[in-house]
Amino acid sequence: MKLLSQFFLAVLLLIVASVSWAACPEGTKNNYKGECVPIAGSGSTPSKKMDGIEFSISSHPIDFKARRAQFLDLASKEDLNNRWYCSIDIAFSVPVQLAPTVEIFGESRSTVSNPNPVGGQSTDPFMKSLYDLLAAYLYGTESATEMIYEGLLEGARTDAYSVITADASADSSWKWDEPTYYASMILWPLGYAYVLLVDEYGEDDPGVKEIKAWGDRLYVSSESKKVKWIGGGGFLKGPDRAALKAAAYSIWGNATGNEEALRRGYWYLQHAMKTVGKDGKDIYWGKDAEVRKMKKTLKMVGMTTGPALYAAYALSLSGVDGIFEEAPKGGNIKEAIAWLIKRAKETKNKLYTKRFGYATSMAYIELFMKLFPEHPVAVGEQAMRKDRTLYTVHIGGGAATCFYRELKSA
Repeated sequence: MKLLSQFFLAVLLLIVASVSWAACPEGTKNNYKGECVPIAGSGSTPSKKMDGIEFSISSHPIDFKARRAQFLDLASKEDLNNRWYCSIDIAFSVPVQLAPTVEIFGESRSTVSNPNPVGGQSTDPFMKSLYDLLAAYLYGTESATEMIYEGLLEGARTDAYSVITADASADSSWKWDEPTYYASMILWPLGYAYVLLVDEYGEDDPGVKEIKAWGDRLYVSSESKKVKWIGGGGFLKGPDRAALKAAAYSIWGNATGNEEALRRGYWYLQHAMKTVGKDGKDIYWGKDAEVRKMKKTLKMVGMTTGPALYAAYALSLSGVDGIFEEAPKGGNIKEAIAWLIKRAKETKNKLYTKRFGYATSMAYIELFMKLFPEHPVAVGEQAMRKDRTLYTVHIGGGAATCFYRELKSA
C-alpha cells in the first residue's frame, strides 16, 4: 500500500510539473523554484517592461515635407548656405536599385587574417540609391518623389528581397547571421521613405499600401529562427548587428505603426545597451581580443552605440518614455555617444575624421547634436561644424547632415 501511495504521488508531481511547464510563455521554462526563466539560446522572450508598453506614435524622426520646405525657403531667398548639406548625395542619385534575393558576395566578416574582406551584399545598391533619393527630395529635386514611389512599388510587386540565401563564405554557425541582418537593414531607409510617401500620397493610396505590406513581409522574413542571438553572459551574439537591427525595426515600426517591429526593436536595443558601462564607457568590445588585434575597437563601439541612438530616438517618438536614461549596465545611450566622441578625439582615431562611409563614420554625431544640443560634448561639436562638414553613411542611416543638421540662414 505504501508503494502504491508513493507511485500515485510521483504521478501527481509529474502532472503538476508538466502543467507548470506548459504555463510558461514561449521561450521560457520552469526552474527548480517553479519560476519561468529564459531558455538558454532563446532570443524571443520579451521583458516584463516590454509587455506593458502601450505604443503611441507622436511623430517621426524626420519630417521630410517640412524639412524640404525649409530648404526651398532658403533657396527662394537666394540663401544657398544650407542646400549644400544634401548636395553630395544627390549628385549620384539614381532610380531605386532592386534585387530578387538577399545574398552575400565574397567574404562577409572581418578576421585577424582578413581584416578588410572583399565582398558585398545584394541589398547595398538598394539602400544607397534610396538614401540618395531621399536626400534629393529634401534638396528640391522635382522627380525624386515619383522615383521613390515607382521604385518601391516595383519592389513590392516583385517581392524583392523576399528570398534570403545562406552566406556561402561563413561556417555553419554563421551562415544565416549576415544575410538576415542585411535583410532587416532594408527597413531603415524604407521606413524613412514610407513617411515621405504618406505625406505626399496619403496612407490610403493603393500603392502606398502595397509598399507597407511589402515592408511588413520583409520584417517577418528577416527575423529568422535560424539565428540564435543570445550568447554567453546574456549578451547578444554580434551586438553591433543587434543595434543596427534595433534601429531598422524601430524606424519601420515608428513609420508604419507595426507594434511587433517596435517591440522587437526595443528588445534588440536593450541587449545592445549591455555593452555600455558606467559613464558611457565600453565594457564589451575592448575585451574582444580579435577586435583589439585588428585595431577596430572604437569602430565596433560606434557600430553599436551609433545605431542604438537612432533606435532610441524612434522608440521615444513611439511612446517609450525615459529611453535615453535606460542603463542596463550602468551607462545610458547619451553617455555612450559622448564617451565615444571624446575617446575618438583623445586618441586621434581616424574614425573621428571620417566623414563618408559605407558602414562606418561618426554620422550619428548629427543626431546627437540635434537631441542633446546643451550637452557639453554636443556644444563642442557644434562649434567645430560651422564649416561645410558633411556626414553620411550608406547603410547606417544615410545622409545624416542632410537629414538632421539644424538649418540656419546665413
